[in-house]
Amino acid sequence: MKKLLAMLLTLVLLLSAMPTALAEHVPEISSRVATLYDHSVSNASEITLYFLNGQTDIPYIDMDTALALQNRISVFFKDPGFKVTMETEGETYMFTRENGSHAIVDFEKNLIGWDNYNLYITASYAIQPLDIVSHPGYNADGEPELFQRSSASFYRGSESMGVKLSDFEIELVYQDGMGYLPLQTFSDLFIAYTYTNLAFNGEDVFMIEADGLGDMTEKYYSVEPGPRSEALARFTYLETCLSLQFNYGLKEKHNIPSFGTLFEQTDMAERLQSTDALEADVALMDVINGYIDDLHSSFHYASPYAGNVPVKSNVQSISTTRLLNHMMKLQYAAMQALPEGRPPYQEIGNTAYVTFNKFRYSRENDFYGALERGELENMLDDVVALIMYAHQQITRENSPIENVVLDLSANTGGDADVAVYTIAWFLGECDIHLVDAMTGAQSTSVYHIDVNGDRVFDASDSVAHLNRYCLISPVSFSCGNLVPCMFKSSCDVTLLGRRSGGGACAVQPLVTADGTLWQVSSRLRLNTVMNGSFYDVDEGAEPDIVIDKVADYYDREKLTDYINGLL
Repeated sequence: MKKLLAMLLTLVLLLSAMPTALAEHVPEISSRVATLYDHSVSNASEITLYFLNGQTDIPYIDMDTALALQNRISVFFKDPGFKVTMETEGETYMFTRENGSHAIVDFEKNLIGWDNYNLYITASYAIQPLDIVSHPGYNADGEPELFQRSSASFYRGSESMGVKLSDFEIELVYQDGMGYLPLQTFSDLFIAYTYTNLAFNGEDVFMIEADGLGDMTEKYYSVEPGPRSEALARFTYLETCLSLQFNYGLKEKHNIPSFGTLFEQTDMAERLQSTDALEADVALMDVINGYIDDLHSSFHYASPYAGNVPVKSNVQSISTTRLLNHMMKLQYAAMQALPEGRPPYQEIGNTAYVTFNKFRYSRENDFYGALERGELENMLDDVVALIMYAHQQITRENSPIENVVLDLSANTGGDADVAVYTIAWFLGECDIHLVDAMTGAQSTSVYHIDVNGDRVFDASDSVAHLNRYCLISPVSFSCGNLVPCMFKSSCDVTLLGRRSGGGACAVQPLVTADGTLWQVSSRLRLNTVMNGSFYDVDEGAEPDIVIDKVADYYDREKLTDYINGLL
């Protein structure tokens, strides 16, 4: 504990454009028991919420609850090794992970800090703190499965860091031997990285997954819509500034010194603090479409104070319009050339085409059993199953396949695990280069995969011995952009088409303090590396061979002849 307390003297603090001193007072604390819905209405328990001076729309939690909520992560993410403990000294609480990293909440200084933030939030099975693959690499029986993390991975850490909450007018409260912090602040700083957020609808608390409310939608909007109090409107604004400053990964590229500054410069500050929740939601959507406009950032659900209503922005997203225009051209061309749709796996002479529009898979699928039973063909909407099936066909005895074409022309992204799996299948291994835009940490993680189902990670799990091509377009976004960027960097795969659509960051789902659901580009930026320098992939990958006519993307007989003419 003494070591960590000494760390307080050297914390690197995040900066705010609106520093202010909180008035010293002793708040009156009341409490009530609410229901906590954990990802489903069928998974309900009780949670005690605390309120200051009768302000019943801004809930606080005590530190025992903060500890318990962090440890729920191990259950939801099936990471039994994840464990947080807590100890106290005076008005300072210290959380300690099983990996030795720490977080502190100092109520006297109104400060939250970490000795190594990335290590504190990483999975227990990760090979290093910026390990992006969520699959542990083994099954319930401890057998190797799908992914193998290489010891060649490396990590360059960051300094200790902290957030002085008084710079955002957010108050921590210590009274009668117990500390209390706002539920939303805890969610944004301690929970949101798990792709889960805590939301308060004025009555109960909801743990919401990135996919949305699911069967909790009716319960979430069961409260009567109405005006936000001035205190809630102000707190929601301040917490949003903090959340974005902490979680948004493209501040420098978008010339945003702080979001408080951005909101003041764009006249959004007043609208975002309106007591009319719908007006504030429209303002938030305007910010996303007009001043962020990075495609990963989007608006999902209105605040319960506005009701379950559609929210329409006053601003058109230029990036979204551009992507949709390209998408329509590609869809029309595909319908003309392949009226029955683009098959997931197709052979044209000596060339195999593998096609999918989303990087998605289910960890619940029994890939190895399906491979053994010859049932993979029934699972081709799962990309891991598709790659296993394609590999089986491509490498069969007397296979005619000499060329493999990965069609990502209409791929708008998805699961990073699947992107890693795809890269490693094409290249023999996958090197993922990450930078945390907030902490400054950077890493290279090296992965190998098992494609043929023998639970051995070797050259037989790759098509690196064949001629490889990748179809890309401006619609190829996020993971659909990362994969061709890694191919381009490798110099081993020929890119065909037009420049890919960019998208450097992983997605970060968020919730505002009044319950609006949205997402932004996270702190984690994907990169290629040249001569030891990291370059993010936001500008996309240039093709090696330009396809001038959209129709030529999907005339596969013509494309196959063209590819063979390159040899």
